[in-house]
Amino acid sequence: MTSRIVINGGTTYYFRGWSGAGNGSYTSPDSTGIDSVVSIFITAPIVETARWTTTVGIINISSVIPSTYDLFQNYPNPFNPVTKIKFDIPQSNGQIKNTKLVIYDALGKEILTIVNERLAPGSYEADFNAGDFPSGLYFYRIVSGEFSKIKKMILVK
Repeated sequence: MTSRIVINGGTTYYFRGWSGAGNGSYTSPDSTGIDSVVSIFITAPIVETARWTTTVGIINISSVIPSTYDLFQNYPNPFNPVTKIKFDIPQSNGQIKNTKLVIYDALGKEILTIVNERLAPGSYEADFNAGDFPSGLYFYRIVSGEFSKIKKMILVK
């Protein structure tokens, strides 16, 4: 395989790993995009299938490439039960860096990872549905390359 990201028919696909079947096959954990190489010795007929996914619940909202990273205040805030979180990923020397957007409760416990993908530069919007969570203060944090930023939001039911 020569690329972890493939665009086909306007849809972006991300390589997730391998699923193997048969004696001596290999099944990998989900790829982070910075995995090490794994070599396996094949002694019997096997089938290896590449796992690909598309990003769900996040959309690229602009064709303009931002010049800096940013994480914006969610909207609406306070919210019940769905809110939108917008963030910008700039061009970074031709490299596509892993971006992680995580939701934390008021005690700082990680409750949900909304995004954990290698995202191309652009402006994105992700939905957070807090229908299964109690009212209260929540935090959301983005990490992409060396950039990290935290914002707070309030869920009112």
